[in-house]
Amino acid sequence: MIYKIEKQILDFVKTDSRVKRAEMVHGSLFVVFEDESQCDAFHILLRSFFNSIDRDGGVNMNGPIGDEFAFDFVPLEDEREPLYSQIDTALEIEAEMTRGK
Repeated sequence: MIYKIEKQILDFVKTDSRVKRAEMVHGSLFVVFEDESQCDAFHILLRSFFNSIDRDGGVNMNGPIGDEFAFDFVPLEDEREPLYSQIDTALEIEAEMTRGK
C-alpha cells in the first residue's frame, strides 16, 4: 500500500515543470527545483494532492540542504505550519508595530 502511494506521489511530481529531480527515500520525497523560489508554491500543490490521497495526512517541508528540499508525509496533527505562513505572520506583526498597534 505504501509503495502505491509513493508511486502516485512520484507520478504527480514528475508532471511538474518546476521539478528538476525527485526521488522517494524511506517515505520522504527529495526534490531539486529548477528555481528554488518555487518551493513554497510546490509545497502548497503537494499538500493539496496528498490530501486528496489521505485526508488525515499532511506534508512538512525541510531545506534546502544544498539544492535539495525534503518533503515528509506525516499525520495531519503533526504537520507544521508552513514557513511561508510564518513569514507572512511575522511581516504582518512588523507592519502593525510600525503603524503603532
